Amino acid sequence: MAQLESIYRAATVVANICVYAASDRNKPIAIIVPAEPALKKLAHENGIEGHGLEDLVHDKKLNGLVLNALQTAGKDGGLAGIEIIEAVVMADEEWTPQNVSILFPAVNRTRLTRNSGHDNRSTEGQQESDPGKVSKGSRKGLCRR
Repeated sequence: MAQLESIYRAATVVANICVYAASDRNKPIAIIVPAEPALKKLAHENGIEGHGLEDLVHDKKLNGLVLNALQTAGKDGGLAGIEIIEAVVMADEEWTPQNVSILFPAVNRTRLTRNSGHDNRSTEGQQESDPGKVSKGSRKGLCRR
């Protein structure tokens, strides 16, 4: 998944990405935190109005345009077939251990919380000593910023 994420990250609309392979889907989906300036530009160029990231991430037409941009980035990066994402979910805020289960209830919580810079595997309900510190080894193959 890390290779796919690095290729899809080439799309200017992506600030952060997690490529997720759901067992009930034939192709992966992408969960992104959009780059706000690029998302606003894409919206403006396509006549989509919104008052900020919070509005724009819920626009179905814009979601389709972002999906097309990601699929193009994937194809340009040499991906094909089952490596090309079939759907995208846009989040209006970065995922953290506190909000990941609310934002993405069906996604592996540990995978996303590690990506946020918080390793939450054994600290649920406990105070974290250094929530921003995660060893490089624990990020291998996980969603990245």
